[in-house]
Amino acid sequence: MRDSHMSPQQALGVLWNTNGAENIRGIENRQKAGITLEFTKKAINEVFFDPRFTYARGEVFRNQMQTLCLNPNGVYKPLK
Repeated sequence: MRDSHMSPQQALGVLWNTNGAENIRGIENRQKAGITLEFTKKAINEVFFDPRFTYARGEVFRNQMQTLCLNPNGVYKPLK
C-alpha cells in the first residue's frame, strides 16, 4: 500500500473496513487471531515511518517485516 502511494489513513481504511457483512466477518476473524485495531495501526506506522524499511521493497520488505513481527525484541542478543 505504501508503494502505491496510499496514506497511512487510507491503508487503515482498506485493512480495517467495516462496510458490509464480509468485511465485518473478516474483522471478527482478525480479532480471533489476536490482530487488533491497535496492532494494525502499529504495523502501518512501522511500514510507513520506521527508517529501517524506507527503501525495502517486495520480498526483502516482507522478510524484514516478518522477522520484526516474529521477533519483536530482535533475533540476536549482544554479548555480555
